[in-house]
Amino acid sequence: MNDRIVTIMMDIDRYFRDLESFGIKTKKDLGTPPNYYGVSMVLFSLLNRVIDLAQEIVIQKKMGMPAGYKDNFRMLNKEGIIGEELLKDLEKLTGLRNRLSHEYHRIEQEDIFDGIKRLDAVHTFIEKVKKVMR
Repeated sequence: MNDRIVTIMMDIDRYFRDLESFGIKTKKDLGTPPNYYGVSMVLFSLLNRVIDLAQEIVIQKKMGMPAGYKDNFRMLNKEGIIGEELLKDLEKLTGLRNRLSHEYHRIEQEDIFDGIKRLDAVHTFIEKVKKVMR
């Protein structure tokens, strides 16, 4: 695995630890501004690095040029690196990332909490990356 991928994976791990430090167990835990805004920002940062990781694999494996963030995951699916279910989860997380970036004023606590609940997909993705990029 090259240094760029290792660095991205280390960043993702750090963001997971940061998310855990908020102790979010229910949607109500996002009810205070520090938790809501803090978790939103960490989630946004984590999802950006997941997309960076997908882009790096697409580049290294010379899979072509994605038209958008979700296309990175579609290309990984087409190459058999990730399955359909993981693809759908990562596309949904990418959609949340886009909403956090461009429609921040419309994001609800439920959206953030749903994103947190979907993060198992990121752990699965990391495991797939480790197998493919050895």
